[in-house]
Amino acid sequence: MASESVELNNRAISLPNLMKYTFGTKDAIPERDKSITERFSRLRREFPVMGMRRTVEAIILTHQHKMPHILLLKIGATYFKLPGGTLEPGEGDSEGLHRILTTLFGEPFIADDGQHIFAPFPCEIREVVANWWRPHFEPTQYPYLPSHITRPKEHRRMILVELPPEGCFHVPGNYNLLAAPLFELFENTPGYGPVIASLPLSLSKVGKILQSILPILSNRDHKGTCGKIGVVGGSLEYTGAPYFAAMTSLRLGADLAHVFCRPEAAVVIKSYSPELIVHPILCTPGCEAKFDEWLSRLNAIVVGPGLGRDADLDELFPKILTSVVKKELLLVVDGDGLFLLQKHLDLVKGYGKCMLTPNAMEFQRLEKAVGFSPTSFDAPDTELQTSVARLASHLGSLTVVRKGRSDIISNGVVTFDCSLPGSPRRCGGQGDLLSGSVATLAFWASEKCVENGGMLACLAACSLIRSCAEISFEKFGRGLVASDMIPVIQVALKHLLEQK
Repeated sequence: MASESVELNNRAISLPNLMKYTFGTKDAIPERDKSITERFSRLRREFPVMGMRRTVEAIILTHQHKMPHILLLKIGATYFKLPGGTLEPGEGDSEGLHRILTTLFGEPFIADDGQHIFAPFPCEIREVVANWWRPHFEPTQYPYLPSHITRPKEHRRMILVELPPEGCFHVPGNYNLLAAPLFELFENTPGYGPVIASLPLSLSKVGKILQSILPILSNRDHKGTCGKIGVVGGSLEYTGAPYFAAMTSLRLGADLAHVFCRPEAAVVIKSYSPELIVHPILCTPGCEAKFDEWLSRLNAIVVGPGLGRDADLDELFPKILTSVVKKELLLVVDGDGLFLLQKHLDLVKGYGKCMLTPNAMEFQRLEKAVGFSPTSFDAPDTELQTSVARLASHLGSLTVVRKGRSDIISNGVVTFDCSLPGSPRRCGGQGDLLSGSVATLAFWASEKCVENGGMLACLAACSLIRSCAEISFEKFGRGLVASDMIPVIQVALKHLLEQK
């Protein structure tokens, strides 16, 4: 087989089989720095003149032994690195990376003027997969720019590079070119360092993620095995939001969905669907005790859809969060819950089972609440990714999903970007569908002990709801509303699972 076609970051890419490649050697390309100490000494010397060093590195994937591999350069006995190097002043990422790959792997020849040059290395420069920042003249790096750092010393960008089905590598004599199985890199920081070890997550395929998360249905299961999801929300003005969140969890495959709402919203929500279990207890006498009793029967809680912002919630909201955290339940905060959360971020800080799903405006409010300058709505994607990772890290590595033209998901260590097409019709309620699916998928991931389950559940949920929107828009066009998307959840799920 010459190559294998797969989908990474929601985009198709061809993975060539290295059996179709030939390998040669050429003169060594000496490393500019003989040690880590020398590297940082040079960085320190050049910084006043050159400013921040910009580095680009190639993620080159191949297909061997029925599994994806990534190409690494090995120097000496134990040091691995991605093929790449430093950009020249004013040089673009794609232009610079192709120049560097040509120097590393291009065929050497002598030009008419007698100069030793290299033939252009055939490849296609694709999208940026990951960003890493070096804030100081030392080894420590972060997948985001810390808020207090105004003059970072180096910015590293990992860029996906696609190879043709066959070709030739001319490798410098001082390097060994290796193909490492992608699974071997996963969280293997001692062996490969934090940057390379994080690449499998950055390259995760949504279909494979869903397959790893979805429970296997069995006649031996009982009611509740596939999830009991609670939604805290619903007020006089807003009855649709909690319905959308709860109904999405059921249509995705959860067994039971409970809605805890204000009494004035209960009859309306009950009338939407007989499948929902509705508790009209919010802001009533004895509410905390009743809610706490039900919590022990649930697996995940969504707090915020249609909750409202009335003054009586100022006292109740932190009690709800405290109860959820105390019982160590999965927690999704969305909508009005994010507005109320601004004053109570300390209650979820460091709680790894918490997932926040803000839109652009809600994300800005959270940034302000922690003392960060708000990120512009139309900031470049790389800046938005850095901002989301920064906020997630500041909050103790919980998961943040910033909804927007693309959905950016980060836990402060790893950052995903979900850019499936979705729908150009920005109808209300899509965020509520997302929160319900996040809660359900996160529970399933936790039941199967999936590594980084919260992050992967959020990525899968974003992909699912975008796919629902795309499918529904084809039918309803400008008239699309959120309730049109719920019936196609299983259609969208099947579509994602069938991705090759």
